[in-house]
Amino acid sequence: MARALARLSIQSHVPGVTSSRDQIFQDKSVALTGIYRAKGNEAPMVYVVNSEYCFDGFELSKRRNILFTAMTRSRAWVRIAGVGPRMTSLSDEAGRVTHNDYRLNFLYPTKEEIAKIKKLHRDMPEAEKQAIESDLEGLLRLMKRVDDGDIDPDHLPKNVRSAIRRLLPKN
Repeated sequence: MARALARLSIQSHVPGVTSSRDQIFQDKSVALTGIYRAKGNEAPMVYVVNSEYCFDGFELSKRRNILFTAMTRSRAWVRIAGVGPRMTSLSDEAGRVTHNDYRLNFLYPTKEEIAKIKKLHRDMPEAEKQAIESDLEGLLRLMKRVDDGDIDPDHLPKNVRSAIRRLLPKN
């Protein structure tokens, strides 16, 4: 981000790295910081970058809390920026809230659903996240080989075919 701003002749600083950690605001300079470093500080304009990472994935509750906290660092305007289909989905979600007069409507989950949500969206040790990511990459490689015609799905073991079917939509 600092390099991109520099290419546009916009000065920036990273509190605690390129400037004093206690000095968030500098005249004619954009502060580039994470939300935790910005704690206790607000700015008239806040840009939240890479917001697409707050739409889905592991530790979604934590990601959503980070996005919300970043938004609360603004006194006036917030720009939520990101790229790709996840950003499109996040933008659509924000649009529905705007269309609904900034009211959030949702069904309150049952105790069983809350327990499941807490388990699914808990903080995970890094090793567990890496193991799951590795498993997902293997699954995607397998699915690509099936899609490319390198593997006939009928030649996959029955338990693998059954597991894949369980993942597919009911229709």
